[in-house]
Amino acid sequence: MPTPVVLKGCRIFAGRYDIGDRHTELSVSYEVEEKDAKNMGSGDTAVSFPGHMKVAASFKAHFAAGAVDPATGKGEPETVASELLGDEVPHAISVSPRKALTGVDGRPALFWSGHALKLTHGGAVGDIWPIEVSHGLGRSRLVRGTFLLGGLRSAPGSGTARRLGAVGPSQRLYACVHVLRLVGTAVTLRVQSDEAAAFGSPADQIVLGPFTSPDDDFEEAAGPMADEWFRVEWSGTFTEVLAVVAVGVAAG
Repeated sequence: MPTPVVLKGCRIFAGRYDIGDRHTELSVSYEVEEKDAKNMGSGDTAVSFPGHMKVAASFKAHFAAGAVDPATGKGEPETVASELLGDEVPHAISVSPRKALTGVDGRPALFWSGHALKLTHGGAVGDIWPIEVSHGLGRSRLVRGTFLLGGLRSAPGSGTARRLGAVGPSQRLYACVHVLRLVGTAVTLRVQSDEAAAFGSPADQIVLGPFTSPDDDFEEAAGPMADEWFRVEWSGTFTEVLAVVAVGVAAG
């Protein structure tokens, strides 16, 4: 029987920032718009069809002032939300049920590309100053995947191979990255696949970067892909890179 996930700690990454675990509540919904299709011949029965799919997400937190830490990319929820609010460019957003950054590798991930749409301040007398941030869909679907990288790296290398399964002809491989810190000239991350965990003949499926400063990206590649094993490889000229990568397979 699968072990259920208890939300004792949850981490949010948005753009080039680590919002961390300072929020108090998180909600992510994925829904299909209902399109009214009734006509004069419908009689007394409502008729509707599914329309576009959309992601809606929000989180609540307590207000705290503070600048983003350049060493970790970590910032207070309100600070990060204010930075991203209204940006026309969608940003990668990912959520981990794991509290610690170094513990996200191999853990379940929900991720998408979206916009920060609304920041609300205020509450009732006696409350710890609450805020709420709402996110909307940018140019992607909600992807349920796995974190394949999370933590600080000081040299080129590759991560642990994970069996995510083959990508069918009507599916796509999705990946997002949050580069939180970069000391050096550039870093490029590649999502690779192989038929076995040993990765004797890896194939590049998605290239993220190159990045010359902290940034984020969301990319996808069309199936089919027969390989079932995936990993992340990173290379470039750097002495330190702190990054998080999530990968998943979903309908195209």
